[in-house]
Amino acid sequence: MILFLGHSYGPISSEMNKTLKECDDYVGELLRIIDNDEYLKTNLNVIITSDHGMHDIDKNHRIILENYIDKSLFSAYGGRSFSNIFVKEGKFLFFGKSEIESELNFSYL
Repeated sequence: MILFLGHSYGPISSEMNKTLKECDDYVGELLRIIDNDEYLKTNLNVIITSDHGMHDIDKNHRIILENYIDKSLFSAYGGRSFSNIFVKEGKFLFFGKSEIESELNFSYL
């Protein structure tokens, strides 16, 4: 649900904030229950994980791959917030993050 809301409305949206507040309340209640039970408090480990975060970006900031790479060398599909790029056969050069133009680097966002 959180992933859907983040991709649909953005990470800094009222929909996302409401859902995060609900999740925070659930975790708070769980921790209160554990804290009030001596056995659980002594014997239970709580581990909370996430698969990734999200960053709000300017919707006008777009990278048009065809401006940088010959379209015959790859195929791509995706949505507003991601893209899957499939390299076709051929010889390619790969660059480290520090070698890429700043406007193509995620730290620029």
